[in-house]
Amino acid sequence: MNEIEVADLFREYKADYLIAGTERLSEYFFRLNRPKAISRVGVGYDAVDLNLCREHEVPVFFTPNAPRQAVVDQAIASICHFGQRIDEHYNAMTNKIWARKLRRGFPDLTVGIIGFGRIGSSLASALHALRCKRIMVSEINPTVVVPDFCESVGLDVVFSQCDVVCLHASREPGFDDFIDYDLLSRMRSRSCFINLARGELVDEDALISLLKSRGDLVAYLDVFKEEPYTGPLTQLANCFCTAHLGSMTPSSRVAMETISAENLISFVTKAEVNVDNIVYMP
Repeated sequence: MNEIEVADLFREYKADYLIAGTERLSEYFFRLNRPKAISRVGVGYDAVDLNLCREHEVPVFFTPNAPRQAVVDQAIASICHFGQRIDEHYNAMTNKIWARKLRRGFPDLTVGIIGFGRIGSSLASALHALRCKRIMVSEINPTVVVPDFCESVGLDVVFSQCDVVCLHASREPGFDDFIDYDLLSRMRSRSCFINLARGELVDEDALISLLKSRGDLVAYLDVFKEEPYTGPLTQLANCFCTAHLGSMTPSSRVAMETISAENLISFVTKAEVNVDNIVYMP
């Protein structure tokens, strides 16, 4: 649903509390409604206007830990697909070509992680367990501690020296399109870019231009600026697009829905809400 549909339904049913998906909740919603609390299903909460929530003293909760394993699994699957060259070998066999080309396993790959929060750090641990060749981390928060098995580097190093670049940063004000042509064009030969974070963080036009001009690069995209997405990225042979599936496993969805409801139950019954699940509390 879009914001107008959510706002109208909330008003029609005279609801007090909202369990929210990815719908935008901004001026139109708050013009019609005054929810007592909002519990977001998922990690991101950039669709919720926190300034309006603070203005009207509306608590906001989310489920940051629930989809972590599912997103890490998708990142690992994307890296495997890239390194093992599964599509190339499949296409060769379907065309009756017996082609035994070298593939790359984790000990052959240098992986860069942009954003070292819950998901980024969990991915690093998984890569370490899989004996990844090198793990480079770029994190803007100076208080974040990077483990010894990772190398803390700048963005330019991640893009110029890594075989795989995984974006797991949160969407912060002023960071839209910060993955721009300048950074993307630094990618080394036969490398790949994976975005399981937020589509707004990447300059899609720059990415399209680069993928068209450099057939050696590959992109795995699960998020887009406008969703549902049907744009030109879906037509590129070296771009693998999925429909925001990061949390779409049974265990993840059950946990997200359950924790989202539990956040509201705890708030309504005046029990203690898990501090990890609080975005804003008046």
